[in-house]
Amino acid sequence: SLCLRLSSACCRFSKMSKIFRVRKILCRCIQMMMVVVMVNGWDVDGHEAVGMVAMSALDGRASNQLKRLLQGKDAVEDAGWAHKAESAIPWSKPLHFIQQPEPFSNTLVINDITCPDGQCLLEAIKIFYDQAKGDTSK
Repeated sequence: SLCLRLSSACCRFSKMSKIFRVRKILCRCIQMMMVVVMVNGWDVDGHEAVGMVAMSALDGRASNQLKRLLQGKDAVEDAGWAHKAESAIPWSKPLHFIQQPEPFSNTLVINDITCPDGQCLLEAIKIFYDQAKGDTSK
């Protein structure tokens, strides 16, 4: 499945260097979000909870690197960035959600997700992942 391939590729990429430990933690967070069951939606609190899990798994060096990248903030403080972006950049709203088919089931099946015109969370993750690893051709 796409989820497993993305997760596997993400984790292989992050083993390249200790500097990429932050990316590894973020990849793990993406994995957790992709396999969450029975979630009707997340607000800022849900995103902050994932940020707390990510921050607790970082060692000092990785935490400092993340704070440098986030201009002094950490993953908890900046967890609601997508909600803020939706207000400032309205076209980004579809990139924040996954439309799951109705009726809602207990399991999210990647192949059943509708992604009109490639404008959804999964497509955005693929694009941003490629950019993070330096592949801007996609």
